[in-house]
Amino acid sequence: MPRTRNPNLSQEQAETYLKNYLNVLNIIWIPYGLPYDETKGRLDNIMCLVNSTTILLSWTENTIDDRYLAVKNCWDILSKAINAHGKKYKIIKVPLPKNDIRNADDIKMIDFNIYHNRILKNQKLVTSYLNLYISNKIVIIPTFDDEESETQLLDTLSKANIFSNKQIILLNARELILGKSGIHSLICHQPALITST
Repeated sequence: MPRTRNPNLSQEQAETYLKNYLNVLNIIWIPYGLPYDETKGRLDNIMCLVNSTTILLSWTENTIDDRYLAVKNCWDILSKAINAHGKKYKIIKVPLPKNDIRNADDIKMIDFNIYHNRILKNQKLVTSYLNLYISNKIVIIPTFDDEESETQLLDTLSKANIFSNKQIILLNARELILGKSGIHSLICHQPALITST
């Protein structure tokens, strides 16, 4: 998949820049995001780095699911990756919600502008539980009206003893997805408030 972000940098140049700017030792390249992601492969939909040793990975066992190739490729890379201390990651597979589409009622809510075209009906949406937000005391996890996979999600997190010291808040995020965003994307990319002095 061709890179659409920073195409003027080679992979080596990008790594050097990131290592210097972020003071990191190791870069892991993930070739694909989930299909239908309008940002061309948003990382926070396919995986979540919980801490220096644990990664949550969006997952489906269904080989005919059009998301399977992306998550399988991600698994293949992450299962061989090592962290800054030379240790392998613990990877926890988190079920993907059912596929969802933009319907006629959704289209009526859109204020069409340069960011939305009118050929959107029946467009597949990118749903993922991993576009979440982790704070000191709570974890806000998006949901998409899919009780079966929500139950699997909570069971997976409980069995893996992930976030046991935090309150988990489930928040229906379908409207955020319709607006081309997500919980993590929305919270983590707020600009600083500039005040005049």
